[in-house]
Amino acid sequence: MIRIGTEIGGRFIVDGILGDGGSGETFSARDTKLGRRVAVKIQTWRSFESTTRYSESASCIGDEFQLGRQSLSGLRGIPEFYDSGTHAGRRYVIMELVDGVTLENVMRKSRPVGSETVAAVIGQLCEILEPVHRQRIVHCDIKLENVMVEPGGMVWLLDFGIAAREDEIGYVAGTPGYAPPEQYDGRSLTTQADIYALGALLFTMSVMLPPYAESGGRPGRRVEPFSFGRLENMHPRLRSVGLSMISWDPANRPATVREVLDALRPLLPGPGSPRNPKAPRPDPTRWYRDPAPTS
Repeated sequence: MIRIGTEIGGRFIVDGILGDGGSGETFSARDTKLGRRVAVKIQTWRSFESTTRYSESASCIGDEFQLGRQSLSGLRGIPEFYDSGTHAGRRYVIMELVDGVTLENVMRKSRPVGSETVAAVIGQLCEILEPVHRQRIVHCDIKLENVMVEPGGMVWLLDFGIAAREDEIGYVAGTPGYAPPEQYDGRSLTTQADIYALGALLFTMSVMLPPYAESGGRPGRRVEPFSFGRLENMHPRLRSVGLSMISWDPANRPATVREVLDALRPLLPGPGSPRNPKAPRPDPTRWYRDPAPTS
């Protein structure tokens, strides 16, 4: 069992619990060699899985480390991957520790989220994903729990545990409510899958429900994504862009995250604009209202 004070890899001392997900548990730790705090993601304990299934779980964590080091390093809004190894038979990775709160926690204090804030979150995620998608990498699991917001408003995208390249993707498990229809059907995924998930995230923030919530989150070709009147209070542009993002046919969604960002740009606050008194804290709009100087 991982406890406070557990030493991993001969140098990382666990000092806190961050959470757990489908691909592993996450802890904060102190790097005794470099004197910095890090995040440790470690494979869950084996329970009833077969040896083969548990080995596949370990491979997923190893694959995330390789993807992070080879393709995601240096990209804005994605934690750096530092180290990898095995502890008590469990595979782990060491990552940059993000100082912030999950978007899920931001929403708990501000429901529903205002249009400007929704646009700022989706806009930042589009900026993060643009260089990822240029490499034909699909995240495959964008959702509230995998997005963090720093105190200064910068957004981060976490957990690339089931991410894959377009030409390598077969069947990929996802999260109901955020996974597009092609992910359920086992069809080959493209970066359009992430655009669908971003759209689902947009609606979850705006109306507190993902698409097809009444169908368990599973998209249905002949079922409306929302009940009548559910979207009537949304900003018209936000509603229109969101509905295009969750189109059943990937070909009918925006072609790129840049296209989504451009469509949302009129809703984004400009540099120097005042903070909306109803904005949550931390406030994702600050990224656009108070951009860092470019010297």
